[in-house]
Formats: sequence, structure tokens, C-alpha cells
Amino acid sequence: MEGSVRTRRTGSGEVAPAAPGSASAMLGGGSVLRAADVDVGQARERRRQRRLVRVAVVLWVAALAIWWRVLTGGSLNPLDGLRLGSDAMLWLPMVLIVVLIAVVMLLPMLGQGRSPHLTFRPEQIDVGLDDVKGVGRCGTRSP
Repeated sequence: MEGSVRTRRTGSGEVAPAAPGSASAMLGGGSVLRAADVDVGQARERRRQRRLVRVAVVLWVAALAIWWRVLTGGSLNPLDGLRLGSDAMLWLPMVLIVVLIAVVMLLPMLGQGRSPHLTFRPEQIDVGLDDVKGVGRCGTRSP
């Protein structure tokens, strides 16, 4: 697999070699990968297909549940058999407030994803592994 990925030339026209045995040498040296060699579009398409499959499965389960209720003669109202009791007016507002606070706290975390206006393309990044300072030698320890 070594040498199978082409690299983009730096400003001097040469690909900067990495120190032998360093982590950057194992990961591709100090060179920047070309966008044509790294198929980001294929990875995005795989993620999109997985999301579509997940949505399709959820919709199929919901449709099957509704059809099961129709075929067995049950009510289509899922809250039809729900009985809360006479003291529901006392505890239901508190439960609804706690659920609302939990939803407000969890919704931003669930909605976070890759925002298209913050996505960096490989051709926009000119930093290689040799440009990273402060890592030192990763694999060695002093006794």
C-alpha cells in the first residue's frame, strides 16, 4: 500500500520527507493528500445512504404498527387506552416541565452535525504532519 497515494507539491516543488520512524512517516509524511486521491464524496454518500436506510426502517416500523392496528380492529389513537387517574392535574404539569427541560437540553446535541458552512475541503488545507509542532516523538518513553 506504500506509495499508492499521490501528494501535492509544496511551495518549493518538493514533497517534504518525514523523519524516519516518526508517526508522520507512518501516516504519510509531511505531504498533503490531493483531493482527487481522497474520495470524500464516496464517504459522504455512504453516510447519506445509512441515514436514508435508518429513516426508511423507522417509517416501515411505524407503518406496520398502524396496519396491525387497522387489521386487528384496534383504534388508531395511540392514547385511547391511557388512563391517568383523578390526581393527574397535580403531577402531570411537573412531569411535562421536566420532560420539556430534558428535550431543550438534548435537542441541540442531537441536532449537531457537520454544518456545510463549516466544512473544510482537502484542497483548502495546506498543513501537513511536519507542520505540527509540539508532538515530539510519540512512541518513546524515558525510563
